[in-house]
Amino acid sequence: MTLGSYAGGCIRLWRGASGKPLAASPAGEALVLAEGIETALSIAIACPERRVLCAVSLANMARVTLPPAVRTVIIAADNDAGNPAARRALDGACQWFLSQGRAVRLAMPETEGRDWNDVLQGENV
Repeated sequence: MTLGSYAGGCIRLWRGASGKPLAASPAGEALVLAEGIETALSIAIACPERRVLCAVSLANMARVTLPPAVRTVIIAADNDAGNPAARRALDGACQWFLSQGRAVRLAMPETEGRDWNDVLQGENV
């Protein structure tokens, strides 16, 4: 649940290896952007060397504003296979960052209906 508008914003969960604020990201940094808070927290636990942000919602991913120093965005996506609206939103987010000249990598669990929090917890969904 959020209070107020979050369009274009994100929750900055983990600073990664640099330990610097997002605005002072080292040149060429890669970061992980997750849809939801649970997935983002799971990524921060599993990959503490990475900067991790939460977009709050899939629809907001294509609005998140990042500093120019961030050159690679790793999108930690939920596996919403079979949901065309979710896939369009995910593709839109990828295109948003690609249009800014950033490299985009997509990390998605193999099993349909799972997210990275499920994977970390070893849950069978």
